[in-house]
Amino acid sequence: MDVWRRMIAAQGGDPDAELPTSKEQHVIKAPSSGVLTRLDAYDIGIAAWRLGAGRARKEDPVQAAAGVELHAKPGDTVTEGQPLLTLHTDTPERFDYALQAVTGSYDIAAPRHRLHGDAGGAGTYRLTFCFPDRVNGTGGPTPVPFGMLGSVTHRLEAALSALPPTALAPRRTGPAPTALVAAR
Repeated sequence: MDVWRRMIAAQGGDPDAELPTSKEQHVIKAPSSGVLTRLDAYDIGIAAWRLGAGRARKEDPVQAAAGVELHAKPGDTVTEGQPLLTLHTDTPERFDYALQAVTGSYDIAAPRHRLHGDAGGAGTYRLTFCFPDRVNGTGGPTPVPFGMLGSVTHRLEAALSALPPTALAPRRTGPAPTALVAAR
């Protein structure tokens, strides 16, 4: 927010001014529980434009309060009925046109696998990244604990949850970091 505030001030604006709010909102809820595996930025951008956040020609007006508010990002676990997106506009007749762009712009996959670093029961998987350039005392690659990989966790979990169980066989690949998944 500090950079945003500096940009507003550099253009002669008031960074403390209240932001505009839309007169109308439409909430899009998750149709099922699972992991949000895809959210198409292009389609969401088209929806925002159709709501009035952009213009097709320089003469077209722009609604300052129009746009799309994201409540979940790819990799997030969502439950049925949870808000995914909120569409904002001052002209409600724009919702139908914007909804056409949003339809099919996201995928929710049922979680098939849970990833754990230490302990887990039946049906749980342990994920370890091995970097070939890090060699331990036995001459093999040194495993890097999954928890140390930060935000990669959500993206990888979303990708793995969409795979069939047969695709999770342990496998090694070239010198690049390798994800090995083994059933516990």
